[in-house]
Amino acid sequence: MRILKTALSAALPLALVLSVLAASCATGSGSAYDRSVSGEMSAVERAAAAKAEEEDDDDPSPGSGWDGSWDDDGSSSPSWGTEPAAGSLSVTLSAPRLTGTLAVLDTPPGSDLYVDGMLRTRTGPDGRASLVVDAGLRVVEIDAFGWIPRQLSVWVPADGLMELYMSLEPAEFSLEPHGVSAARFDPDRPGRMGSVRATFRATAPGHARARVTDGQGSVVRDLGVVAIDRMYIDVRWDGSTDAGGVAREGTYLVTLEGEDGTSASLELGLARLRAIRLSSLHGGFSGLILAPDARVMPEGAYLEASAGGYAFVDADSGSMGARVPTWFGERISLGDSLEFAFRAMIVPYLGYDTTPSMSHFSLAGSFKLAILDGPGFALAAMGRFALDSYLDEAVSGWPSPWDGGAGYHGAGAGLVAELGSDRARAFVSTELAASDYYPGWDDGRWAVPGFFAWAYLRAGLDYSIPMGALGSLSLGASAAARTEPVGAPFGIREPLSVAGELYWNLPELPLALGIHAAGEWRAFQSWYFAGGLGISVFL
Repeated sequence: MRILKTALSAALPLALVLSVLAASCATGSGSAYDRSVSGEMSAVERAAAAKAEEEDDDDPSPGSGWDGSWDDDGSSSPSWGTEPAAGSLSVTLSAPRLTGTLAVLDTPPGSDLYVDGMLRTRTGPDGRASLVVDAGLRVVEIDAFGWIPRQLSVWVPADGLMELYMSLEPAEFSLEPHGVSAARFDPDRPGRMGSVRATFRATAPGHARARVTDGQGSVVRDLGVVAIDRMYIDVRWDGSTDAGGVAREGTYLVTLEGEDGTSASLELGLARLRAIRLSSLHGGFSGLILAPDARVMPEGAYLEASAGGYAFVDADSGSMGARVPTWFGERISLGDSLEFAFRAMIVPYLGYDTTPSMSHFSLAGSFKLAILDGPGFALAAMGRFALDSYLDEAVSGWPSPWDGGAGYHGAGAGLVAELGSDRARAFVSTELAASDYYPGWDDGRWAVPGFFAWAYLRAGLDYSIPMGALGSLSLGASAAARTEPVGAPFGIREPLSVAGELYWNLPELPLALGIHAAGEWRAFQSWYFAGGLGISVFL
């Protein structure tokens, strides 16, 4: 009996050890089977299985099972493991991203291909497109002008190919209003200074007639037949009427009517704004010779071009000579509130025994951005540059400093403000300029820096005189002063630049003829002027 008890007591621990080993092998085998099965699942199925297993666990341990995280593309990235103890090794298994190839065929050439609401590509001339996308359920849409859009939900296999034949049906022709820009017109120059843009949306190609009607339904302007070959169609009106005049202020309708009677209309309010005046573009900006104005050429405006020159005659070593600054400039609208102006200038020296060493040629330009544009007040920001100055450091008086704003190599930026009415206006500007040249730098008044920065202060006045059938006259005067460069004692550097001009705006023509005068003033006993002619035109 004692022997039997001894045998049982020895066999019981052995049986327990064998049971534990058997259970461990069974558990390990089951886990290996689970991982093998889950390896065949899609990312979504693995995530669902992991979440269900976590919810069924009566006594979940911290850090075990799926961590509930998802990738940005919507696929799951389950991880298995336990919270690592101090000094232990942690191993994390992540599922790789699964992708497949989506091929779309039999679509109109150039169709937009959307996947899950995002534009991915356009089909080629053969109506086909192919791209790699995430495997799984994807929403595919094809959209093309003139066709009815089509949408399908498809399953893209991992490392596989899904081909879609997505032929579209032609869309019926229809029109709908989309938007209208601000109506900006110069009442003195219909068809030359400004236009309104009415935009319509079409569903299919075709033709439509564009008309402008007033509040009584009468046709003010027939804009002719418009060919519709894209989804969004712009119709422009310059404010002129079929009778050759300018439409009165008020409310109008821009209507686009298709061949089948389909139509769409946009309402606009026409307000005559202050006239945009022709300018010399002398300094690479619009306005007077020495002072920019704050008005921006309206969107849809035609190009303004100007040319001019003036001559200063003086005596040099007993002989007579003349400096003749001559320029050509252009002014271009870049949108409803932005314009660009530039000027090229050449300065011949005629009759001099010795010609200074200088390039004789320079370029200047400016960008002007409207900040405020009210009926009586305007404010604009302006940036300006000048390249290849015709000035020479060794002969800073050739030509004189009043050419400065037009000739100094460098750049500047500032603000321009304008106050006035249709007939009279006043404008001032302040500008911080920078250059590697400043006239008079060697006068011994202060140390010469390697880089010069100073401020310009400019002001201008002009007045328009109506002359009926003869057109109108514009009289203007401007002045510019510059400070001492930064680093020197603050002050205004002489001389003061002054200029005057007179423009005759020809009736019924986008043309103005001008007379210019420019010079410098130090005191009532020290001044001179140079005079010349100019012409400006809207092309």
